[in-house]
Amino acid sequence: MATVSALVSGLDAELRRLGYKDSTMVWYRGCWRRVERFFAARGVQEFSLDVAMAWVDAACGFFAKEQAGTLKPNDRVGGLRRARHVWRRRATGSPNGREPHGVTNAEGSLRVV
Repeated sequence: MATVSALVSGLDAELRRLGYKDSTMVWYRGCWRRVERFFAARGVQEFSLDVAMAWVDAACGFFAKEQAGTLKPNDRVGGLRRARHVWRRRATGSPNGREPHGVTNAEGSLRVV
């Protein structure tokens, strides 16, 4: 499993490669700093989808909005759904962001079916 700092570095490089504007990168980097602090405050160095999604939920009530059907594709919160896919893809090394069917993550708590 990759460290959070390695994932952040890789995501930053990928967005720069894709030509994201500096102003957009400022927003992403601020977000990533908050993610890194969230992980560090919990003593977690390696990426965990469970911890990442706990951050998303703590930051904006993601799961309540998702369950209520109030996430919109053009909302920043809706963008977190896309971010979840990117985190998964980076963490699993899979092009579609999924682990093989029926496999759990390192903590044994995420079942991807």
